[in-house]
Amino acid sequence: MLPSFVGASMSLERKEIFEFGEFRLDVNEHSIERIDGTRNGTLTEKAFQALVLLVRRRGHLVSKDELIRFIWPDTIVEDNNLEKCVHHLRNFLGETSDGSKYIETVRKHGYRFVGNVRALEVSGSWLPEIFRIAAEQNDAVETATEQSNNPEDDTGTEVELVEKTRFPFRTAFIILALIGGLLGLGYYFLIRPGVAANAVEANPKGGTDNAEAHQFFMMAMNLSEERGVQNVLKSLEYLDRAVALDPNYAIAWAAKAHTHRDIVGSTDAGQHEHYQKSMEAISKALAIDPNLSEAYSALCHNKNRYEYDVAGAETACNRALELDPNSPVAHKTYANFLYSRGRFDEAIAEIKTAMQLQPVSYRNQQMFALTLYFARRYGEAEAQWKRLLELNPNHSHIHSRLIRVLEDQGKESEAFEYFVKMLAIQKIDNEKLERFNTAYRTGGWRGVTVERIKTAEADSDPGYFQLACLHAKIGNKDKAFEYLEKAYQERSFQIAIIQVEPQLDSLRGDPRFDDLLRRIETSANGR
Repeated sequence: MLPSFVGASMSLERKEIFEFGEFRLDVNEHSIERIDGTRNGTLTEKAFQALVLLVRRRGHLVSKDELIRFIWPDTIVEDNNLEKCVHHLRNFLGETSDGSKYIETVRKHGYRFVGNVRALEVSGSWLPEIFRIAAEQNDAVETATEQSNNPEDDTGTEVELVEKTRFPFRTAFIILALIGGLLGLGYYFLIRPGVAANAVEANPKGGTDNAEAHQFFMMAMNLSEERGVQNVLKSLEYLDRAVALDPNYAIAWAAKAHTHRDIVGSTDAGQHEHYQKSMEAISKALAIDPNLSEAYSALCHNKNRYEYDVAGAETACNRALELDPNSPVAHKTYANFLYSRGRFDEAIAEIKTAMQLQPVSYRNQQMFALTLYFARRYGEAEAQWKRLLELNPNHSHIHSRLIRVLEDQGKESEAFEYFVKMLAIQKIDNEKLERFNTAYRTGGWRGVTVERIKTAEADSDPGYFQLACLHAKIGNKDKAFEYLEKAYQERSFQIAIIQVEPQLDSLRGDPRFDDLLRRIETSANGR
């Protein structure tokens, strides 16, 4: 069964066809030939598999280990086997039109496909629609808007652009999806499929007959998968357009409810406003379809993260799973609830189920890493965060999570290396960067933490919960409790994880901590 949130309109047939230089590579037909139809000899099975992976990840370094795991998944081989394989592949391909090789060797690391590749067709229900880079998608939107005859009315311009090119591969980018060494299934390297704007089934459950509304919905799902506050805000804009075009689009209303919660997940600002809008969207979704699983998942998240209503949240999550046992959204949301309650084994089971149902979801992979972190399985969490950085090296949030797990293992020098990388991604100014470098030279990691506190406290909209965590890490309990109280009064979504957050371990056993937990429970029961 396809996940309800994705892929309902995709072709059932898997297709991957690429062109580069004089060659056309058809993955599912297992063929590589010249575009003019002439043959160029034959490739061994292993060389063909190497070519597939390198082309899928074109422009990016593929390590020797990754290639070996992909080509020989169940066999232990030496590097020279891979070298022979790549040598055979190079001889087969020859040189590009400018006389260079298609495959670049990065000594001691691996290989990179450097030829210009055109994706002719990549489609099928085998892969959900995910991971379109927001900036590229916005470029497409701007191009379509500029081409509109009426610049004051941009409704539908994104859809017009997609309709003109059935598969918008210009904006696609290559991902590494880990179904996870962690699940014993190895690495899979996949590419985002294209979807036609007019490929809508006849009103699937919770769906729409309106092709334009459906296209906006799918574009929103692309962006929400990537996360980041700008992506989530753009996702919400697309969902608003979808429900404006079809007010009875129940699943889009449910997605809107989840997206308002995602905005809160990026910042503590506007907690109450987004909670209210999320609840309104849930009500609309359930008024249209009282048995919509995704709406109950959103309700579970709101009750857990805003209302602090443990019993109500679990009831809603169980209802979502009862309505659709194959919903990855339902399993992921329940995993979120379970780890916040310290039920880590159950949470891991739920997120693994979500990963099996939707194996290339980046957010599922993040949830798995978070669960490992809260379970204090730091080594496994570290490995998972690093794998996620392989997928998206410029993901600031993943850097911040990896920094925490390294810190908790006492790997402070490595934590600082990733901290500097995170600052570069965030484009912090040189003056602030130098302050952090000085803090580390003079005070080690504790000095960096103190400087982070100073920087955060000077912010006009500080994150109170995270400030509490930073103060707790350096042993300043009074300040930690002061900020925890502010976070609680603002109904920070992070209060829901107060019982499991490792950064607060130094506060446990303090009477003030127990008192706060009692008040949180009382406020939930009194709603």
